[in-house]
Amino acid sequence: MTDLEKLLERGLVAQNEGRWENAREIFNQALKLDSKNGVALYSLGVIEHTQSNPEIAFDYLKRLVEHHPQFPQGWFAIGIIYGGRKMYAEAHRSYDNALQLNPTYTEVLINKGVLYEEAKQHRDSLECFERILQLDTNHQAALCNSGILLTDFKKHDLANQRFKRLVDLNPDYDYVLGLLSFSRLSICDWTDYHELKARILAGVALDKKVCKPLAIHALTDDSVLLKKCAQRFAEGRFNKALKEGLPVTKRPDPTRSKIRLAYISPDFREHPVGQLFRDIIQHHSKDDFELIGYSLGIDDQSQIRSDIISKFDVIYDVRQQPSFVIEQAIRDQGVDILVDLAGYTADSRTEVFVGHPAPVTVNFLGFPGTLGLKCYDYIIADSIAVPEYDLEHYVEKVIWVDGGYFPIYEAATLVNIRKTTRQEHGLPDDEFVFASFCNNYKINPEIFDIWMSILRQCEHSILWLAKSNPESETNLRKEALARDVSPDRLYFADRTKLFADHLSRYTLIDLFLDTFPYTAHTTALDALSAGCPILTCQGGSFHSRGAASILSFKRLDMLITHTLQEYAAKAVALYESRELLRRVKDQVSNTLKNENSCGAKSYVQNLENAFKEMLVDERGAHF
Repeated sequence: MTDLEKLLERGLVAQNEGRWENAREIFNQALKLDSKNGVALYSLGVIEHTQSNPEIAFDYLKRLVEHHPQFPQGWFAIGIIYGGRKMYAEAHRSYDNALQLNPTYTEVLINKGVLYEEAKQHRDSLECFERILQLDTNHQAALCNSGILLTDFKKHDLANQRFKRLVDLNPDYDYVLGLLSFSRLSICDWTDYHELKARILAGVALDKKVCKPLAIHALTDDSVLLKKCAQRFAEGRFNKALKEGLPVTKRPDPTRSKIRLAYISPDFREHPVGQLFRDIIQHHSKDDFELIGYSLGIDDQSQIRSDIISKFDVIYDVRQQPSFVIEQAIRDQGVDILVDLAGYTADSRTEVFVGHPAPVTVNFLGFPGTLGLKCYDYIIADSIAVPEYDLEHYVEKVIWVDGGYFPIYEAATLVNIRKTTRQEHGLPDDEFVFASFCNNYKINPEIFDIWMSILRQCEHSILWLAKSNPESETNLRKEALARDVSPDRLYFADRTKLFADHLSRYTLIDLFLDTFPYTAHTTALDALSAGCPILTCQGGSFHSRGAASILSFKRLDMLITHTLQEYAAKAVALYESRELLRRVKDQVSNTLKNENSCGAKSYVQNLENAFKEMLVDERGAHF
């Protein structure tokens, strides 16, 4: 064995044992004997990267690939450094070089898939994970990541298969139980529902990574568990940034006459949040606020998107921008209040907030619950959605909006509700129409038991549901039959392209039945805005009190129940007494008429007062 070989052997032993200084010294001695030695250059690059010296690591690795371009590990390591710098094009080129040399290099494919996901190039990301599964059908990271992407693409049945395989391989894989639960709920597949739910809630109670914050909303209204789940997820996802501490961001110009208010969202489009926000932004005071938008989502060419964009003073399309670039832009533009309209929903950028890029940061509208992150100063709510006794279960400071936190549609939005008929939608003319257009993942065996009990007691009635995917329709018909209800009494509404057409369908409904524990929010407003009464069961946390909040501030408390038994009895009573139902509908209509004159404008004024209160409240900490 030569002196060089002996040095390399000693260096590798030291490296494997974590004796970094010793290994570094030995490999540098090796380079004195052979300045182009691949083992020494690669090992020094790895050591420096491990020791958080990426620039030094990069120099070693560049020398490595210059002298040994056929070494795939070198290109892989350089790709990692480029990825850490968010230099996506350079990272992909390096990874592609590695794959040309070794097409089965799964670690490279994983990193490429993650990079594509960070850049919101979902299809390219999915392709990487699918290539890995062609090589290894049991690759756990590929199963998980592909399942998540398939869920985003609404291919829930295939996502369900991926998550189930992963659970069978490794039931302790991070968040896989929650991912499987959410995937199954999305197609109304309640296989092992109660067992899976119990495992998830027990895991959350023990601070395990078993479920993500959105998915747990479909399972429980326990505020203690919801907060634990959000905090555990936040710690796992943003651990390094959180450990570095929360920076203080001061207002660039406290004397500026206008408050620079920025909204960031993937949903400035035909989307429930977009529908609500359109009627907020058109009433914002341009005398008091300068409005900035950061769009994270697609341009769907909709009227809603056009209306929203036209009301911003300036809006930036940052969908393809790395999060650190967006964060720096927010700082550079001197934003005073930064509002997240997405939270932990699809295509959000929660990581933009971790560095606290504005003096005041706010969680609003898109995610009805705590995000578990101190970098969010406030969450906007009201005394019904988050009562005083529940404040301790929020990491953010809860600020109540007078008159309720939930927006109100502008009267002009409702003018276009066209007349329609039951015949047009294939509904029977002579039956009582119960309905629920909530997302499938909000429907569970417990609430479906209640609905089927109502149908059994109300002989001449049907249930009208949203048609989201073929699997859910098949599964719900099967579940109805298992509860002694004819599947023919379930009807399914297709998606509509226009919001006005969606609202028109509510005029055909006798009584809207809310879901539980994740209740209707925007859907509740849609129903009431079209004059359709919605019956809800008020739960113990924000997401389970959304409809109750809306109803309470509209003084429609007769539609709020507090147990599922009371909920079922009230539904049957309204079916049996058409006079009682008529009086309820009249009250809904009268509320709508009184609200339409100035409701939306008044709501935005209350919201602006809340924003101004935040700036005043935060002076001590941020100014």
